[in-house]
Amino acid sequence: MAAAKIQALWNHPAGPKTIHFWAPTFKWVISIANVADFSKPPEMISYPHQMVVACTGIIWSRYSLVITPRNLNLFSVNIGMASTGLYQLSRKVREDYLSDGKEEEHDLFWDRIKHLKLQMYHSSICFEISVKYKKFLLHLFQSKFNNFEAHSPKKLFQQILIFYFFIF
Repeated sequence: MAAAKIQALWNHPAGPKTIHFWAPTFKWVISIANVADFSKPPEMISYPHQMVVACTGIIWSRYSLVITPRNLNLFSVNIGMASTGLYQLSRKVREDYLSDGKEEEHDLFWDRIKHLKLQMYHSSICFEISVKYKKFLLHLFQSKFNNFEAHSPKKLFQQILIFYFFIF
């Protein structure tokens, strides 16, 4: 029974052998990124960005049910996009227009400190990865260079240029 269902999915006109399966599957990244932004303060939400995400989700979810073959994967990803976009828009509208101003004001100094700490954390991770990557490439280049017999200056120059662009 299960094998028959897997075979039917595999041979479906919108199955894994077609772009009709993989494009919506990778489109989930947009919805996942939007869910990750739920922790962002509403001041940092962009109206144009969220409008595009919500409208794209609404328009394409309707289209996914009209086209042949009917693509439920495309439908589900667009429902996800529409719902996350609309939720983000509602957060932004509540913050900008519906807040009565009697709530506690955020202390800008501590918010800025928190933001800077986060930036420093992300930049230190990127720097650490960059340093490890440069060391790896340096080791790779040195081992390649030690085994390299310079048959032509042009080839040596090309390898040096490639090394330079990967390091910097």
